[in-house]
Amino acid sequence: MEEQTLSDRPTQLGIRARGEPSPRLRKYEVSGEDEEGFIHSFHTDDMQQALDIAEIMREDLARVRIDSHDT
Repeated sequence: MEEQTLSDRPTQLGIRARGEPSPRLRKYEVSGEDEEGFIHSFHTDDMQQALDIAEIMREDLARVRIDSHDT
């Protein structure tokens, strides 16, 4: 069986309630809060993709940010 590289791992989306911890699934997490207080997050290992997603999220979500996690 072939080992996956970081670039082969799929990106992941998630929604969680405010106050719940981030699952820290990938190197970068882009997150923003909706009107009901839920946190929408997108996890990727690609910084450019994180920047692009942050720009898109800013259209609909408040407090959009990018966090870097050690994976």
